[in-house]
Amino acid sequence: MNWFDSWALTLTILIPGVTALVVMVIPRAEEEAIKWVALLGSVATFGVLVGILFGFNYDHSSVLANKFAVDKEWIPVINSRYHVAIDGISLPLLALSAFITVLCVVRRTSSCSSSSSRSCCSRCSS
Repeated sequence: MNWFDSWALTLTILIPGVTALVVMVIPRAEEEAIKWVALLGSVATFGVLVGILFGFNYDHSSVLANKFAVDKEWIPVINSRYHVAIDGISLPLLALSAFITVLCVVRRTSSCSSSSSRSCCSRCSS
């Protein structure tokens, strides 16, 4: 198992979380920076998912036979584990979510590029 196979699902969780934290730190006045960070995070997540789509074993799509399953001991004192896996049913749903997120961020980024128009800003804020 290579590095990508063992970290891909974790990256699909961490990249949007880190992106959200970075967006919360950026001042609201820096709207362009917020849009670019959101776009970068959503495209990076989609890129990881494309890698999962190409590396997924569609012949043996059960969770037990999947190379993208992660099962690690997390906090041994309380017997807590970090267990994330993907199967043939959840993969298309994850792909659809990542794709729609990219489309929404692109739409949001391009629809209000000119902030001088009051109608554009009122349409995007709703």
